[in-house]
Amino acid sequence: MKTHAMPTPPAPAPAPRDLMERAIARLGSPAAVARRLRVTPSHVSRLCKGTSGVSADLALRLADLLGADRSFVLRVCGHTRFAALIYPSGDPERSRVQDAIDELPKDDRRLIQTLIDRLLFLTATSPKGLREDAPKGGVR
Repeated sequence: MKTHAMPTPPAPAPAPRDLMERAIARLGSPAAVARRLRVTPSHVSRLCKGTSGVSADLALRLADLLGADRSFVLRVCGHTRFAALIYPSGDPERSRVQDAIDELPKDDRRLIQTLIDRLLFLTATSPKGLREDAPKGGVR
């Protein structure tokens, strides 16, 4: 009898605190991040702990600090509708893909969105794009 290995669950979707940790790594300290984002150091601490939300304005400043896609950072910080209003996708192929995703069952939609968010996080926040150890040409 063959036994099948359990599939590996996808990496968790990035959270605002992941973006804050990237900002701290980039600037060297929470105090430096606080100055650049024009917030208090205690607010940066609460963001890193996940006990405080990120306003749309702060999300845009964070995206600029990281050199990341503003739409992506808005979505990660919970401002999906705002991101769609400000940065609508004019690409018909993307719209078709999004329509197909919307038709999936809830659990499948969540899985696909987690994978997309993870991919966007890796490409938006890494200086070289995708990790060097990622397979060339897709999943194997």
